Amino acid sequence: MDKLLGDAKEFKECELALEHAAPTLLETLATLFGNYIYERFCSISYANVLAKIGPDRVEASMGDIKDYISSKVGAISQEKDLGSINWKGTEGVTLVNKILQQTESVFTV
Repeated sequence: MDKLLGDAKEFKECELALEHAAPTLLETLATLFGNYIYERFCSISYANVLAKIGPDRVEASMGDIKDYISSKVGAISQEKDLGSINWKGTEGVTLVNKILQQTESVFTV
């Protein structure tokens, strides 16, 4: 929201900021879901990666992990409208789990 609204504080400023951001809505959705999946990685997969590669390597890789997840979400957005995915349903859960598994696999080598 900070990225979308910037310094807007009043309703009219917020409205204008959102109108201005409308052309980048798909990018915003990709960023939002990328951040969501990254947070899921941190809460679900981090411990597995930590156990496999150790604390120094995993901490050094966190930026790359976030970038990797963002690129995966970006690739999905090229194939499908992210807004049409039911992220709470089977399709969304499957996509999130697939990205988490791929990320864990790539960064535990």
